[in-house]
Amino acid sequence: MLSCFSPDKKTLTTLPGQELLITAADVASILGVNRGGMDANSFLEYNYASARRNLAELLSSGFQKVSLSLTRAKSVLLSLHNADILTESEERAFIAALLLYSASTFLVPTSNSDRNNMDYRLICAVSHTINHQAVDWAAYTLRDFRISN
Repeated sequence: MLSCFSPDKKTLTTLPGQELLITAADVASILGVNRGGMDANSFLEYNYASARRNLAELLSSGFQKVSLSLTRAKSVLLSLHNADILTESEERAFIAALLLYSASTFLVPTSNSDRNNMDYRLICAVSHTINHQAVDWAAYTLRDFRISN
């Protein structure tokens, strides 16, 4: 099915001569991701190094070494998923880890052989957003799927 997707035209060819236009609304409907009003690209003005450092510190609470990677995000998810009560910082870490991990492995899997390589726009958006539901994750997914295809 992915071989039938045209990244340039944002279409899926179902039969010869039949193309379906894929929109962010389709992505939201099929995958259930949010269509908030903020574009993930709007966070590019933030300092990437600062965003990366902030997320690394957030995800490193309770770990010996400060790290920002998909492996760390997965570790945070596994360590906190059964907790009955989360502190505010644990909740922020869990949400950040969930967004980083799901976006990088499911919504827009990286084709890079380095599975710990995360998109800089994703890092900036997750690091600087208090209300993650305000971000248009469906448009981010569609745009990045087209780029990585």
